[in-house]
Amino acid sequence: MSPNIDGARYTAATRKVQTSKPRKAWRTRTKVRIKWTSEQKAALRAKRAQHPINYGTALKEAREVVQHQAEMLYEKFGKHSIEYYYQEVMQKSHLVTQKRSVNHWNAFLSGKLKEHNEEREKQGLSKEKVDVIVVEVSAQWKCMNKEERSDATDNLMQSLGDQREMKDLALYNVPLNAFQDGRKTLDSIDHELSALNARTGMEILLFAVRSDVEHFNQPHIFQTSCTSAFFDACLGTSVGNIALHLEGFSIAGVQKETAVSVKISRMYYVNFNDNIISKHHIVLKNWPLSKFCCPGDISSLNELKVLFYAFDTGVGIHFRLGL
Repeated sequence: MSPNIDGARYTAATRKVQTSKPRKAWRTRTKVRIKWTSEQKAALRAKRAQHPINYGTALKEAREVVQHQAEMLYEKFGKHSIEYYYQEVMQKSHLVTQKRSVNHWNAFLSGKLKEHNEEREKQGLSKEKVDVIVVEVSAQWKCMNKEERSDATDNLMQSLGDQREMKDLALYNVPLNAFQDGRKTLDSIDHELSALNARTGMEILLFAVRSDVEHFNQPHIFQTSCTSAFFDACLGTSVGNIALHLEGFSIAGVQKETAVSVKISRMYYVNFNDNIISKHHIVLKNWPLSKFCCPGDISSLNELKVLFYAFDTGVGIHFRLGL
């Protein structure tokens, strides 16, 4: 393989994952409400009560099978302990590492579903999911030759690829959607890191903070036992304080302009433009909160901490002379 091809692949593999496409609605969900009778509700309650017992029993049996396989590996190879082979069997992560690329069949099916739902909308009917038409569309697909398939899907391939890119990478328009995505993703990552710590004994520390004051996510911290003790003993601060510093830094950023030395006898938060900007020609930049007000009027402890660390570290709030 030539060096140019290797370089191209390396560049593609290390490219920053991002997109400029706006996020938009890409599917429709229909809620189906079922009215249960009292007998059906009782049966469901009994089923739910029995489920943890059945699942726990099955899980125990599965672990016994894995333990037995680890013992067999120990007897066959004998180089490591049974516990080592048990961990080796359980080592595989469940995170998805690769997705299937866009293909002509997916593009054709997506286009047919769009046409089908557009016709239903004209008739005043609700949209349907792909399983309703997949058999019919599959029969059409099998009757087409390679050239016909290519001609029918060339325009749809780019559209479907853009839709996948939008779903994976585009920024959310609604802060609540971003909050839910961040919460669920971080929960999944926490689960994986906990399992990794249990399997390997690795000490792990993870910070996740918002970069926009309009977002709802609070600073997220995942830490194992040793990392917390390290920050307290060696750095003289807690992991939570570092997370709040990072959030203030992410929201406000670093400013290179120096603060002015004009003395102001009294700070006015109400009518700031008239009392401060017009009178002293001073502009306040990079206030880290969504509302500009006196710190005493802030009821959220988290917002107070963000404001305090922005002032304390000098990375966010500063004054400069206006023109």
